[in-house]
Amino acid sequence: MAISEKLIVALDVANLNYAYRLVGQIKDFVGMFKIGNQFFTSFGPAAIRMLLETSTLHSSGMDGSNVMVAIVDTGINLNHLRSKGQNPNFDAEKSWTPVQGLIPGSMPVDHGTMCAFDVCISAPNCTLLDYALLLSQESGGSVMDGFLSDAVKAYSKLLELLSTDEQTKPSLVVNNSWGMFHPSWDFPPGHPGNYSDNPEHPFNIIVESLEDAGADILFAAGNCGQECPDGRCRGVTNKAIYGANSHSAVLCVGAVTVNKVRLGYSSQGPGHLDPDKPDLCAYSHFVGSGVYSADSGTSAACPVAAGVVAAIRSAHSTADLTPAQLRNLLRRESEDIGLAGFDYSHGYGLISVPDIVDALNRTKIRQLPVGQPVSGKLKESGATDMFRITLGNTLNIELDGPQGVDFDIYVRKGAQPTTTEYDYRGYTSSADEKIMIQPVEPGEYYVMVRSYRGTGDFSLKAVLE
Repeated sequence: MAISEKLIVALDVANLNYAYRLVGQIKDFVGMFKIGNQFFTSFGPAAIRMLLETSTLHSSGMDGSNVMVAIVDTGINLNHLRSKGQNPNFDAEKSWTPVQGLIPGSMPVDHGTMCAFDVCISAPNCTLLDYALLLSQESGGSVMDGFLSDAVKAYSKLLELLSTDEQTKPSLVVNNSWGMFHPSWDFPPGHPGNYSDNPEHPFNIIVESLEDAGADILFAAGNCGQECPDGRCRGVTNKAIYGANSHSAVLCVGAVTVNKVRLGYSSQGPGHLDPDKPDLCAYSHFVGSGVYSADSGTSAACPVAAGVVAAIRSAHSTADLTPAQLRNLLRRESEDIGLAGFDYSHGYGLISVPDIVDALNRTKIRQLPVGQPVSGKLKESGATDMFRITLGNTLNIELDGPQGVDFDIYVRKGAQPTTTEYDYRGYTSSADEKIMIQPVEPGEYYVMVRSYRGTGDFSLKAVLE
């Protein structure tokens, strides 16, 4: 069945778990799931979080706490967010407006409020900052010219927030669900004021400066996709990701349905500054914020992804994972839903929360280098310590522990072992064990040291056979 023939199904059911099972059973035949009024009133945000599988973030303590998220858009209406069950923190002092007299957090219910809602799906405890850039009244020699002068001012304010000591620097995620729709909005390439193709434009420079300072910056890919472009694109759908939306220092986000099918309006690469855009896709076209009949466009997909990034930042600071490293991780762990590898319609694929969390957990596990001992301490019976090692050849893993206790080794390829799931294990009644690993194929192996009885320090070593 072609996507154009697929159904729209309203989930007007009274049970959240039943709705989730229903989605799994019929999603191959449905173009869009609509959360009906009754269901949304009771379960809407939770249903969306379940479809996005953000529970894997929240169960790991990643919910946006102590992370600032700047919504660079039309402004935020906090009362509307609260009426829809979202209760994020808000910092008016760190917010910004381009026009005097506007009150951050009390803007008309519009596009920016939708973006704020969609961020909160994955990062409910984040601290929102209201950057109402799209209310700019600046004019210039092109459609973008005056607006971008205000954009530089907004980003200068954001840069000030990160101009602190590294140990006290806050985490900042910046959501930008806006961009150019047509080349006529800009000066032509080669003109000193050109923005879309010019990495030396002041706004493109400050975007890179803000990322260098530690901000995670996301831009929507745009809605000039070949199949169903926005009218403002005026038929230009080739290479329609312009300026900062295509910057190498940002994460450019396309849009897919809950069926993991690219939405026809989602702009395709190559980008004007960095050709390898978009970076990835996120979900869009679902009933959520109540601002519109559906949260749609790459405008919704971008904050969905920004919420995931904000959730991650509540547990992983830029000292541990730079913005560039996090972008690479998100790309690498995306679910490939288009052509194999990167393609100009989907980037590297659909943002995959479970795979991201799994990858983050792997980075916490200590490496066991070949030929070099590592040490650890088990403080009680049943305690464990985990290591990882990449194997290609036969080797021995040797454990040396204190007398009078019983420590055991468990080894498993590709996943952390347990006492019931493992590929190799030691069988002694002491803390000294030696097991031989003969890998059938190269790969990553996990080694668990577990106290069956007793406590104490141990040494673990991998030695080539």
